[in-house]
Amino acid sequence: MKITKIFLALMIAVSMSACSTMQIGGHTLTGKDTIRIINTAKNVTMITKPGVIEEMNTGIKNVFGYNKNVR
Repeated sequence: MKITKIFLALMIAVSMSACSTMQIGGHTLTGKDTIRIINTAKNVTMITKPGVIEEMNTGIKNVFGYNKNVR
């Protein structure tokens, strides 16, 4: 586990350095993309089924105008 964290920190440090663009399978990965991927991975664990259902209900109400806050 400790080796994995060290490897991840090293990869982030290299990707955010002056030569920060890396070619991976024809796509360019920059330091900004790396940070976005890490933040997304952290936020995915906070998604719950009741939260998804609530967001779907709110979206449907907004689309069809059932919500009093939508004009």
